[in-house]
Amino acid sequence: MPLRLNSIIKMTGHKFIGVALAAVLAAAAGGVPTPVQAQERVQLQVFMVKVIVPRKKKAQQLPITVYIDALDSEASRYICAINPRIRAAILQRLRNQKFPMDRKGKINIKPIAQEILPIIRKSIGRDIVLDVEVKQGAPKVGSGGAHLFARTGCISVVDKKK
Repeated sequence: MPLRLNSIIKMTGHKFIGVALAAVLAAAAGGVPTPVQAQERVQLQVFMVKVIVPRKKKAQQLPITVYIDALDSEASRYICAINPRIRAAILQRLRNQKFPMDRKGKINIKPIAQEILPIIRKSIGRDIVLDVEVKQGAPKVGSGGAHLFARTGCISVVDKKK
């Protein structure tokens, strides 16, 4: 049976000690995010990559979206501030590459993410990037975010999976 705050206060007899004990127990169980776990997700503008379609001779272009998991909100603001540098480094690497597409219209995203992670870390120059995720396609952005996105090329997003 999980412990509740009221039962912890009754066991200790003091409200302050009970709340402090509950916070310690929650942090130990992973319930309260610690600074290491807390992170911000930044979405860059969509990149167009060349793909090789099965049974066709010409390469086509396909949109991919890059998400950068930053250490905290200050780090995400810094990433958005230097977004042109990051974007140029990624485009320089992906410009001449062609990625194979399977019969279902999907490309293997993992090699792209593994390839651009060191490029992003090098272009940022700080140890603030936790991870990079690449998704096929262009996600929808709300009207308020679209104005910011058009101005900066970068937007802070909330990951719905987490």
